[in-house]
Amino acid sequence: MGAFESFADFLAMNGYAFYVWLSYGLAFLLIIGLFVWSKWQRKSIEQEIGQQQQVRTVRQQQVNSEMKL
Repeated sequence: MGAFESFADFLAMNGYAFYVWLSYGLAFLLIIGLFVWSKWQRKSIEQEIGQQQQVRTVRQQQVNSEMKL
């Protein structure tokens, strides 16, 4: 397994396991958090765009009806 004699040595990380695995865990949680936040942000932006498109459609209909008069 390269620099480690056994899988247990790998998990122990030469006595630095707490720091190494804490770092990996924190990085993993941050990446998952970023993914969830991005999905939420995308949904929010899509809803806002949909609302803006509805307002634009209503305004265009108002302008078209005023021009017919």
